[in-house]
Amino acid sequence: MSEIGGEQYKHAKSLAVSFVYGIPFPKGPLQRQELKKKLHELSPDVIHCHDSRSMGAVPLSRTYRILETRRVSYPIKWISRWRKYRKANFHVGVSREIESYLKHYFNNVGFVSSCTEIEKLPDDCHSPLQQSANHNILFVGALDNQKGVDILVRAFAGILKQFPDSLLHIVGTGSLLKPLLRLTADLELSRHVIFYGERQRVTAFYRFCTVLAVPSVAGEGSSGVIREGLACAIPVIASDLTANREIIDENQTGYFSITGDVDSLEKRLIEFLRGDLPFDPRAALRRAADFSCARMTDKYVSIYKHILKRQ
Repeated sequence: MSEIGGEQYKHAKSLAVSFVYGIPFPKGPLQRQELKKKLHELSPDVIHCHDSRSMGAVPLSRTYRILETRRVSYPIKWISRWRKYRKANFHVGVSREIESYLKHYFNNVGFVSSCTEIEKLPDDCHSPLQQSANHNILFVGALDNQKGVDILVRAFAGILKQFPDSLLHIVGTGSLLKPLLRLTADLELSRHVIFYGERQRVTAFYRFCTVLAVPSVAGEGSSGVIREGLACAIPVIASDLTANREIIDENQTGYFSITGDVDSLEKRLIEFLRGDLPFDPRAALRRAADFSCARMTDKYVSIYKHILKRQ
């Protein structure tokens, strides 16, 4: 179960996954009745909820078990813990940090990392870059407050002074697009920062860029962008959030900058571009294998079996 307009729902439908039920929002009495009817028809053993809205919508029943996966590290309000989350028979955190948080409030808690599924590119695929430089720095993600894109833009201003043949490629869109465009103009970076908007396929960007920057300041659960970067064997410079440290092996698959610190991010990127920071692409690929979808699926199937035995 997931929000009908959410990316997870859309992706599941595109893969023709059976029994994917989208929850319309805002929900009302008619939607609740429709959901109860659908659950009666399907008679599921387990309902797996992937967001807080589906947790709020699913009704309690003795005929099925409820599993909840939490993907963000924000605290849960006490009223939501009481009204929504206490219904779940089992809770899963996609990072050890989230798992630890959930254990403060719930008894049946486990850890399953999100998986990474990378589009296979032909050897002769074309570069998606509008322009290319000697050093191509990449950002992929939503343009919102938690992603720290403004920190990256400010850091890039300093990088450009030492490496004038550099470009910053920003793939994504969001509420901060216009402020970021103004910021690049104010810093006189417009010729060196390229905004691509939202792209459904981003794998080729990883292949044709020098380094991936992930300057998130909050909210990361298990960064899909970092995992994709590892799977594409591109060096990653990320903020030192706890969740990011769970994915990257420093000095092998990537490096960290101080969260929210422009100077620290600038320094790290300059060190990498200067060749001072080694990177082992084979180590990145080995680490990426830890996040395979086959492994994730096996772990969830084990949890399904576990909670069904407890009935």
